[in-house]
Amino acid sequence: MVSAKSIRPGETAGVENHGETKRVLILADAPYVGGITSHILSLCDAFAGRDDFDIVLATLPGRRDDATLLEGARDRGFACRVIPMACAWDVRVLRHIHRLVREEGIALVHTHNYRATLLCAAAVRGVPVVNTCHGPVVEPSARLRAWQRAELYAMRRHRLTIACAEHVRAWLIDQGLDEARLRTAYNGCAPREARGFSVSRQTLGIAPGCLVALYVGRLVEGKGLEHLIKALAGLHGATALIAGDGPLRPRLDALARQQGADVRFVGKTSDPAPYYRLADAVVLPSRMEALPMTLIEAAAYGRPAIATRAGGIPEVVAEGETGILVDYGNAAQLREALERCREAALREAMGHCARERWRKTFSLERMAEGLAALYREALTPRPEPRAQR
Repeated sequence: MVSAKSIRPGETAGVENHGETKRVLILADAPYVGGITSHILSLCDAFAGRDDFDIVLATLPGRRDDATLLEGARDRGFACRVIPMACAWDVRVLRHIHRLVREEGIALVHTHNYRATLLCAAAVRGVPVVNTCHGPVVEPSARLRAWQRAELYAMRRHRLTIACAEHVRAWLIDQGLDEARLRTAYNGCAPREARGFSVSRQTLGIAPGCLVALYVGRLVEGKGLEHLIKALAGLHGATALIAGDGPLRPRLDALARQQGADVRFVGKTSDPAPYYRLADAVVLPSRMEALPMTLIEAAAYGRPAIATRAGGIPEVVAEGETGILVDYGNAAQLREALERCREAALREAMGHCARERWRKTFSLERMAEGLAALYREALTPRPEPRAQR
């Protein structure tokens, strides 16, 4: 199996090596499009040039026709193994995980999301496990909430739990997790060059001078896209590009036509870079987000954000400096924020501040250094408790 590091032979990052190179298994819950997949791919990018940790990437299979993680890994030249799992109760997956850890010489396992975290709590012995919590479940699904309750229980067996935001860390403490085993490490990313295709206002039929607001993500409940569409209703000289897909697309398309809003659905893309470069601002009107990768990516491309005061969003967007924050469900506030972003000087100033905030807090280098420190902590043997006299 080719790991993330080994596909770049001869490349070095000038990072101090703390002993021999340790192999880390990154195990994803599913290969679906979304912020977790974006984070995992960025994590592989961040460690590819280092000599202290060698990333081995794997994922549990999905049930939908969505292989975004596999496609993104292939585009980068990374190998990604799919661990066989026939159904939710296929206990043979425990043997597959155990064998993978043994055969690949894994020193540390890092899981992402509930299935991966649960299964590794049962399958992995003799190797420390850390998990990243990407936030509480917000979908109204009894099944997902039950899975997350089980995941919270499994976290208690792992060496460390990494919260992707202080908001998430506070929630984990409220759920009863041991604060001594909780750490916070912000996600990071890097702007990427467009690969294989390009877009322009002309090809999309967008008039010069028109404000372009970009949304990147799934079209599902809780993302607040209906409020964005209502904010755009009758707003001349402003358009929204919706880069993503999901079950709500037919309803949102119909709402846009009914409201007379200029909304362009460009579909799911594994390479949103051309759209970030085209956009004037990036919008995320969600009900709840942990630490949204789309806003970190927006900052990396120097784009201001229009987003809600929800969850960990204020940890990414500095109100009035790198973007504009609004209340969830308030189409009038969204409309006002879009109007303010018509001013080119304001957009440029906020975009510059966003880029600086990304460089200092959310770059790949920052993320890699933070995670490497946590990996070393997890790999450090714990002292044996003193015998009671």
